[in-house]
Amino acid sequence: MEDKAGWLWFTEMLGNKIGAVNIHSKEFREYELSTPSSMPVGLAVEEDGTLWAALFRGNSLAKIDPDSGEVIEYPLAEESALPSSLVLDGKNRLWMTQLGANQISLFNPETASFKGYPLPRQDSNPMQAIYDAQRDALWISCANDERSYLAKLDLGTMAYDVFLTPTPTAQPIGLMLHKGNVWVAQGGAGSIAKFTPDSGQWKEFKLPGDKSQPVKLALDNQERIWVSDGGGMGDVGGNQVAVFDQNTEQFDVVKMPVRGAKPMGITFAQDGNIWFTQQGANRISQIDIEGI
Repeated sequence: MEDKAGWLWFTEMLGNKIGAVNIHSKEFREYELSTPSSMPVGLAVEEDGTLWAALFRGNSLAKIDPDSGEVIEYPLAEESALPSSLVLDGKNRLWMTQLGANQISLFNPETASFKGYPLPRQDSNPMQAIYDAQRDALWISCANDERSYLAKLDLGTMAYDVFLTPTPTAQPIGLMLHKGNVWVAQGGAGSIAKFTPDSGQWKEFKLPGDKSQPVKLALDNQERIWVSDGGGMGDVGGNQVAVFDQNTEQFDVVKMPVRGAKPMGITFAQDGNIWFTQQGANRISQIDIEGI
């Protein structure tokens, strides 16, 4: 995740830290979290630079001052809520998906409390949420093992809509919006999918490779979709980064030179390059997209 100053923020899930690299100066920073083995998995950055992290095993929300390094943690009331991602809406309100609690919650910074909105189906396994400014809604990937779906939470009515994935075991993870469509990384199906809310239509695109398990998505300045194919816990998926051309509907791939590199977080940065993490290789990497 990139901030205005060109810092790329990432979680060090097993290192219990939040890291950052500046794409201009190549300076590197790390921030140790207060709770041991808290397993940070999701980030959000406010306009003023305030950083928030979802602590999966720590069962809490962390607020980090990037200037002073101060870390404040806000524990969740539900045991084993397993916070999995964060997103800011159009009013700069902070929302958190909670995989174990089967809900998305709104954080109130004045009272340091959370208000939960349970998902409309049991065992939804909410993974990621993104804000849709056009519809003033949140889209949530729900990775139920047997009946996956997308949930849309209307922030005006606080009502949910459910859109079942065409592959029941798709296990959606990463989400991205482009031209009114919702793009989904479907780890269980080894594909990415385009969902058109206005028509309710889905279209799936299978990634190259038998072991592909896409995780996150990014859009470049040529409207190509970049996909980190690093798999789930205990797996490395296709161990590649794929790029999808929306015009030809074809993929190219960049294979990782390190076995088990496990590419995960991915973004198109302000320097015009794709940056991604390699969890298994303990690296932050850059792809010069002009040659692809």
